[in-house]
Amino acid sequence: EGDEGDWGRECSYRYSAPFYFFSYFLMANAVLANLFVSIILDKFTCETASEEESTNFIEVVHVAFLVNNFRNMLTNKIRIYQLLRGRADRRTLKRYRKRYARILPPGCLDEGHYRHGEALKILRLIKDVKSIISAPRDGEETRDGSPNTVLPSAQQSAAA
Repeated sequence: EGDEGDWGRECSYRYSAPFYFFSYFLMANAVLANLFVSIILDKFTCETASEEESTNFIEVVHVAFLVNNFRNMLTNKIRIYQLLRGRADRRTLKRYRKRYARILPPGCLDEGHYRHGEALKILRLIKDVKSIISAPRDGEETRDGSPNTVLPSAQQSAAA
């Protein structure tokens, strides 16, 4: 009835079988992925629903404010370190020198570039965390960190 070279020629589904197989494979994977996501979401909602204390919006804003201040302090300390080590291009170093001159101890910017240990010692000498957090950007007035602070430019325009 046929030799080995004729295998599959008599099958009436040879064109539709691959389409059926791949569509079945895709649908089965979609169902399994949906099942996996639903189990994860169910566990997540059970955990959040079982927490007895509810998070207050003011607490969330306060934590976000603290995290933002911490980020600003770290960013400014990294920039001061780059300034002390001379690890940036001239334009950036000039901008950092102008921005951080009032925060750094007197005379430390006149001595050139420092080694790693010396730069870290100078960073540790900076005690005023608030000044590090709110170091002014170029042409920008600073706030003291509280949401109710009015910038000096706003006070002048209100007085006029």
